Amino acid sequence: QAESFGPASLLRKLKADLPQFPWLAEGAGSEHNKVDMPDGVRAVLAQPEAPKRIAENPERTARIRGRAEQAASDAAALRGMLLGEEDAQAWWRTPRETPPGGRAVTKDD
Repeated sequence: QAESFGPASLLRKLKADLPQFPWLAEGAGSEHNKVDMPDGVRAVLAQPEAPKRIAENPERTARIRGRAEQAASDAAALRGMLLGEEDAQAWWRTPRETPPGGRAVTKDD
């Protein structure tokens, strides 16, 4: 995330200064939040390596910001990776058929 000043910076500081209660991140969460959860999602979240809820802390924030910075760096490195004829023939440049009831996507979209 880019450094910012003003309201966003103030809000981040206020959030960081709030007391954190680790016990809020413990447990499986409310069953009321899982009423419409598909069985496939339940199976994935039941696996030992599934993401677990953790309390907000500086290390977690740094890890998330690091992932965002790495993704931005990776995307920038891939910009212009195809040149000339390869770029003109890339799969994402192939016009797609518009399904019935749909509308064509234009360069203005």
